[in-house]
Amino acid sequence: MSKGPILILSSGEDDDLETIIFGARLASRTKSKLVIIYVIEVDLVLPVTADLDSEVQRAEDLLRRLKTDADYNNNLIDTQLLQGREKGTALVDEALAQDAEAIVVSVNYDRRLGGFDISDDTRYILEHANCAVWLVRQPLGNSLGA
Repeated sequence: MSKGPILILSSGEDDDLETIIFGARLASRTKSKLVIIYVIEVDLVLPVTADLDSEVQRAEDLLRRLKTDADYNNNLIDTQLLQGREKGTALVDEALAQDAEAIVVSVNYDRRLGGFDISDDTRYILEHANCAVWLVRQPLGNSLGA
């Protein structure tokens, strides 16, 4: 029986590559396929299937660059572009559809509001994913503008 893929949520930020390398190492250990996923969030005033050509093109360019940059240890790396109302919901639904082994999400340490907090999308993934969820917290310097 083959294992499902490891899904990585791409944020489109600078920390994506570090998170993908972590996911690639995990995939190497478990001999799993790695899927880098970018979710275009569609505004409520539009249908979820709306044609968002400029955003789709930007996301496809980002995924192509990430796949090239992350070609790590001969892993099987795929990319996938999703459209949804919220990133967390779209990723959890996709993890279920692909019978994913794990989800890897990058988390920044944001202390501007006086304490550690995670995004609503990350909270949703932690609460609803049917597979393992790995959080990769970036170093403090990455999220404090240092």
